[in-house]
Amino acid sequence: MRKVDKIAWAAGLFEGEGSIVIRPYSRKQVKFFRCNGWTRMLRVAMTDEDVVKKFRDVVGVGKIHPVARKKPHYKDQYVWVCSDWPNIKRILNLFLPFLCARRTAKAFEMLSKPARKPGGITKTHCKRGHPLRGRRANVYITKGGVIHCRACQRVRQDKYKTEGRYFTTAQYFHDYYLNQKKANAA
Repeated sequence: MRKVDKIAWAAGLFEGEGSIVIRPYSRKQVKFFRCNGWTRMLRVAMTDEDVVKKFRDVVGVGKIHPVARKKPHYKDQYVWVCSDWPNIKRILNLFLPFLCARRTAKAFEMLSKPARKPGGITKTHCKRGHPLRGRRANVYITKGGVIHCRACQRVRQDKYKTEGRYFTTAQYFHDYYLNQKKANAA
């Protein structure tokens, strides 16, 4: 079978059983990555494991994982997932000539939202105005690539030392609310 035929077969399978997932970061992701962005992935879900494995072999990337049965009489399901942006672009560009109108529109929508590296790469200053870029930046970068301002960290540590138990703003407001409630009740 020629390579073009294999790609056409994979595109046809993707057209029928696959999905293109584009959604904004959840609140948890925005908080972790410190920037807004998009969750992108390509998925193919089927009950035929051999077909999903053949699909993965044709496209050359992605992971296959089984999904637990939701009901006892359901069959086991296998899901191929690709969430790596360069591979998503490559696969969509291979499939575009073979996709129908609805999937083509979704593919163009995904390709129009380019990937950004997590870690607030677009931010130039922290919330207190300290530079995060350049030679005057006093920052540290976590293993996940998130940039933190050392000056702000020092402010948080000093606040914790002076105020004691109020380490986060949420704790402070929670305790303040409870104190107000007690004062109003008395």
